[in-house]
Amino acid sequence: MSNSLANKFYRHKHGGLDIVLRVSDGNIDENRTVKYMHLYPFTTALYERPLMEWTPDRYEELTLQQVQELVASDPVVLRERITQNRNK
Repeated sequence: MSNSLANKFYRHKHGGLDIVLRVSDGNIDENRTVKYMHLYPFTTALYERPLMEWTPDRYEELTLQQVQELVASDPVVLRERITQNRNK
């Protein structure tokens, strides 16, 4: 499952757009990590989090059409919405 995460776009539950770069190798899922890049609407940045935190209720895989629609949205409005969602 985890290898299938790489090179795909995901929307975080709060609304940001990320792409998975790689999943670390390892025998135990508890020790594996997901390396990903935040793409939109905040400044592009690299992150790493435990694989166990990369769950469907937190990250939704997006189609290319959904990615295009997301990046066509107003970044200021989306940043405000994300900030509000984080503070709930």
